[in-house]
Amino acid sequence: MKRVSPTIGVAIRYDLQAAPHARTFFRTLALARNEYPRIAALRFVFADDLGTREGALRAAEQFERAGARIVIGHMSSDAAQAVVSRYAQSGTLLLLPTATASSLTANGSPVLRLCAPDCVLASRLVAHLASNGWRRLRVACEPTRHGQQLAADIADAASLHGIAVLNDGDASPGTCSVFVGSAQASADYVLKRRDAGCTEPIFLTDDAASASLAERIGDAAHVRIVGFAPAYALARGEAFARSYVRWYAENPGVNALETFAALHIAAQLAAGPGVDPQRIGDMSFDTPVARVRFSARQNRDTAHAIWSLKSGRLMLEQVIEAGASNESI
Repeated sequence: MKRVSPTIGVAIRYDLQAAPHARTFFRTLALARNEYPRIAALRFVFADDLGTREGALRAAEQFERAGARIVIGHMSSDAAQAVVSRYAQSGTLLLLPTATASSLTANGSPVLRLCAPDCVLASRLVAHLASNGWRRLRVACEPTRHGQQLAADIADAASLHGIAVLNDGDASPGTCSVFVGSAQASADYVLKRRDAGCTEPIFLTDDAASASLAERIGDAAHVRIVGFAPAYALARGEAFARSYVRWYAENPGVNALETFAALHIAAQLAAGPGVDPQRIGDMSFDTPVARVRFSARQNRDTAHAIWSLKSGRLMLEQVIEAGASNESI
């Protein structure tokens, strides 16, 4: 078992326009370093992974040279998937606040994931559609590995609920659409459908839940977004949300609570005698917001939210927290 270095790698895309969640990540890190001595005591090494396979591999090399055996970030699933095997070989633990690809927590993976996986988002999204009477679903995605995987998860979940899955070009009436992609690609999709005179409901997924999408689309009564639930909408996140508002005069973004928990888990592990990524898949950790419990490398209690768009803003409509406890993140 290797001695854990107090050096923590942080892999994140620096381009705030292309990766709007990075702003929330850096703000959460600044808050934690200023308010919690054990976070301030850590040495962080930062790398821009560009959200790509090549960028992630370069970041992993940088962390290895710095002696980091715990890494937080690789927010894009495509980037995270590129480095999982490398981290497994080097004995490096990867804490994932936002990367959602279901395969990332496969057996033998050196990963602890704080957010819900794609298969859970797909199940909750399709259950919502079924409960509202939709029986025909058109699924489209951005041509990325992650986009294709989540689209497949949604199609599989729809089949289990008896919802017919149509090709994106199918113009059958009585259909709703789901698009999987980044905020920019999602906005492009919505505007293209709008220009074509389409008024059927469109559901977007977690990567689209950003202020940049809302500002670009404006009012869109037929559009909903299913993504991470924000800290202020959860009982376990209220105290953290108040701290965030004191610092920044606005509510935390949708990945803030997961990032905050990941930082405290990293601090606990760095202060201990060592870490073996292959042996901690079912551990629990106490953090200032809640006790975080993992099963098979996946956080046991996660939540999603449904958002609408009004006057260029994201408006929270509903929290989906099936089976979650307010005692756990």
